[in-house]
Amino acid sequence: MKKKLLLSFLIITILKIIISYFITSPVGFSDNLTYLTSAKHFFDTLSFTEMTQFKYPLIYPALISISFIFKDMILVHLTAKIINAIVSTSIIFPAYLLAKEFFNKKKSFLIALLITLIPPFFTFSYHIMSEALYYPLILFTTYLIYKAFKENTLKYNLLTGLMLGLCYLTKVLTIFLVAAIILLTLIHYKQIKNKTILLLTSLATISPWLITRGLNYGFTILGLTGYAKETANLTTNSFLTNKIIWFFFYLDYTILSLGIIFFILSIIIIKKYKSLKEKEKIFIQITLASFFFLLLLSGNHSGAFPNYTDHTTLGRYIATIFPLFIILGTMALRYKLEKLPIIATTLFITITTPFLLYDSFFPINKSSLVHIGLTEYILNMVTTQTTIIISALIILTSLSFLLIKKIKPKTLLTFFITFFIILNLLNTAVIYYDSEYRWEPTEAIELGYWINDNIEKDSVILYDNQDMQDTKYVE
Repeated sequence: MKKKLLLSFLIITILKIIISYFITSPVGFSDNLTYLTSAKHFFDTLSFTEMTQFKYPLIYPALISISFIFKDMILVHLTAKIINAIVSTSIIFPAYLLAKEFFNKKKSFLIALLITLIPPFFTFSYHIMSEALYYPLILFTTYLIYKAFKENTLKYNLLTGLMLGLCYLTKVLTIFLVAAIILLTLIHYKQIKNKTILLLTSLATISPWLITRGLNYGFTILGLTGYAKETANLTTNSFLTNKIIWFFFYLDYTILSLGIIFFILSIIIIKKYKSLKEKEKIFIQITLASFFFLLLLSGNHSGAFPNYTDHTTLGRYIATIFPLFIILGTMALRYKLEKLPIIATTLFITITTPFLLYDSFFPINKSSLVHIGLTEYILNMVTTQTTIIISALIILTSLSFLLIKKIKPKTLLTFFITFFIILNLLNTAVIYYDSEYRWEPTEAIELGYWINDNIEKDSVILYDNQDMQDTKYVE
């Protein structure tokens, strides 16, 4: 099985590198530039302290900073994406370790392969963003959290604390997992001593970063995290109704991204909670606690505006939880499908999905639902008729599970491996088209190429910004 894992890792990594070679222009958000800028600064200074001046934490920029051994920015960009391909595909290993806790080697391999092919996990290798590193880190940390609560040894609690700190130093979103651990500690109160060690280890790991940021920018939520708008709204009740709406939108997005069936299966096994083994109960507790706090944080971010349609769906945030529901859903395949979870799920998406479909579903934020985005595009973007058609198809898909009594694990996993491959092909085509035909011809990209080819490296370029005061950057 180790050979299969390594071979799959190599094949997927090489495939990502080949695809990345043809996606030449930086696409997506300003985050790409922010990470490259901070990586260049780290390469030049090798100072972790100076990295606090940037908005995002330091681990990912430090990782890709080696790309700047090249002077040619085209090679720098490609090297960073090669690093992305390697670290993002490494998620197959923690996925296998976690699945192996509940399944035999063959099923665990299929589950690990399926998790590796989850659309955002696959497509983020094309973008210079921390998710490429964060997804495997957070899944490995989740595995350690499971082991820490199951075995409660000092070794696993120390390792979990260290990894939790590294996750935070990769992406502040890790706060959701800290909250989940605190809640789980209240449930397993007899483990409070070791869990205190876990949290103190995590705090010790991130404290140099927090202290340096605090000394430079103040010991406030804004000063410590660097997130102005998000943290300000997190600590107030502003637009509370919209935040609640988005809480349920992200639940809907999760259901759809999991092909509906994995969520239904998860509900079925949660219903069997009392009759489950202790290790399965612990896994359910971790999944539900993590999911709840992740929904809160994601909903707060997207709902922190006057109108619920003012922001987009941050699918890359909520995708963090997808592997846990895939494992949980696969556990439930030993039971027959039940009508009540199917009907309840169908009723929920019937109410919420039509409102969520105001959005356009394209990578990178919403790569799990690119098929819906392309359908909207083919049917003339977002219109009432399009919303009705897509909603009806989704509802019928959910109801169709009433016709199925039992599903074989191999059949389900193989189907979704194939389905995710198709989604990744669609996402790759969309990203390539966006790079080649929308970004490549722009004056900014052409100027960048000219500067790269004609101006001496590390030159200082002066520009007149008097006409740039009203410039707005839209994510």
